Amino acid sequence: MKSNQKTKLTKVPALEKGLDILEFFSRSEISYSLSQIAKELSLTVSEIQRPVQYLLQRGYLYRDPSGSFRLSSKLFFIAHHYPSHQRLLSVALPAMKWFTHETELSVHFSVKQGIDLVIIGQIESQTRARITIQNGLSLDLFTTASGKVLLAHLPSEIQKILTSQNKFSPGEKSILQAQIDSILKKGFICSESHYYDGLSDLAVPLIDTATQTIHGVLATSWINPRGKSIPQPFIIEKLKETSQKIVESWS
Repeated sequence: MKSNQKTKLTKVPALEKGLDILEFFSRSEISYSLSQIAKELSLTVSEIQRPVQYLLQRGYLYRDPSGSFRLSSKLFFIAHHYPSHQRLLSVALPAMKWFTHETELSVHFSVKQGIDLVIIGQIESQTRARITIQNGLSLDLFTTASGKVLLAHLPSEIQKILTSQNKFSPGEKSILQAQIDSILKKGFICSESHYYDGLSDLAVPLIDTATQTIHGVLATSWINPRGKSIPQPFIIEKLKETSQKIVESWS
């Protein structure tokens, strides 16, 4: 055999279909039925039915409330140990430590996985009481500050599909759109927590300056100490500065 001759790989049809399905969903922002998946991959339903069911059984896919299939976060848990995520964390953590030193607040970093947002790292404050978030937690796009930042930077057609799937009332849609417009204009969202009284949430995007695409979100939360109010403008300035430090380190 000549040294420059390529070795022909033996095909493994079932594995090939499974990988095609995973790669298809990795590029997708919405859920698909079995027939829609088959159509997008130019295959028949019978050809993909078993691979899809097996990926569902193994936890790589899940069914949404409509019964359609979506990519789960299982690949994140596998990829979490991959050097690319370790590189992102190694770049982000020094800047996050700086933020915590400057503000005495905890901060967490989440990355985009399809249209999901998953926390991959955090730095806790060293104060007597601190707020921590579980690593690996998926953040809701409509109720969390981080999720709304990601939602604001998704294509408008994807926003409409996701909003329609959640069956918001006209009033709720109006409030959500106002928040999206504000995020895009100001570069952050600062609001009261959807889940806890007295908790303030602040989140800013991590945007690749070369492609203008969002890769993650940086966020912090705090409760005002008794008799003292934490100055929001100061925290906003420091978190945006931290985000800039991370993006510059990526470049």
